[in-house]
Amino acid sequence: PGGAFWSVTVHSTEDAPEDLVDTVVATMRAMYDDLDSEDTEEEILGREVIGSDLNFYCLDLTNSAEVRVFESKRGNFVILCQADDREFDEVRRVFQAMTFSLLQESSWLKLP
Repeated sequence: PGGAFWSVTVHSTEDAPEDLVDTVVATMRAMYDDLDSEDTEEEILGREVIGSDLNFYCLDLTNSAEVRVFESKRGNFVILCQADDREFDEVRRVFQAMTFSLLQESSWLKLP
């Protein structure tokens, strides 16, 4: 409990968003044998965002994670958030607010 996190990494625009999602899912699958994943697409603040919803067991707890990728002229942004299921619903809104805040900063992101 209390180990929830939200992270963002910026990758080259040459890295395909789909490949970035696949890499995160493959990395998580290598760590957690029982990983379930479901591809997703959504629109956040008018931007198309692709990703995957992940579920797995760690230390006898069920966990959820979300990976989301969006493109900008500055680079391709990978957002990964994770928490055990007891706290995920509680922190989901915080994760969403952080993502919205990042996407709203179009002046420094140089969004198309």
